[in-house]
Amino acid sequence: MHVFDLELTEKRKRSPLEEWLRREFIERKLNSPFGYAFLMLCALGLSFIFALKGVVVAIVGTALVIGMPLAVASMFNLRFGIILITIISYFVL
Repeated sequence: MHVFDLELTEKRKRSPLEEWLRREFIERKLNSPFGYAFLMLCALGLSFIFALKGVVVAIVGTALVIGMPLAVASMFNLRFGIILITIISYFVL
């Protein structure tokens, strides 16, 4: 059997930095020492901002971090969206 690849864009030579970032973020999915350090620095940065700005910013930031992926997932997965709305409406009432 033959496998055919349809190239819609021109192949271009990536720089070593682009190739390394692609390997770390796409292929390894941050499951490497660099990924652990990157995620730890992001968490420390967010916690530092939340500590400086107060409780309101921490609550809004946490709601955004949790709410945005849930909103995107509910737009693309109908069953998940209906279940999420049902659960949220139970707690709101």
